[in-house]
Amino acid sequence: MNLMTPCFSELQLHETLFLIGYALLEEERQLKLIAETGEVPDRVFKFAARAEAKQILPQQVESLLKGRRNEVEEQLPLVNWVLGK
Repeated sequence: MNLMTPCFSELQLHETLFLIGYALLEEERQLKLIAETGEVPDRVFKFAARAEAKQILPQQVESLLKGRRNEVEEQLPLVNWVLGK
């Protein structure tokens, strides 16, 4: 993720983090449902494993913590929440 590009905006960062967080919550919900019912759906949501394989989680998200732009600083709570999931 290149935070130094002039095309980068806080809205893009926020939307990206929101979608990552939403995917993590959906995967967590599905795993909880599988644990409770014992039934595995036809399609299992595996976002975290795929994001790790593509080095999105945690490497690229952690790189945001090292950023020096104001846009990143304003999104730090969301970055930390995503990394905590």
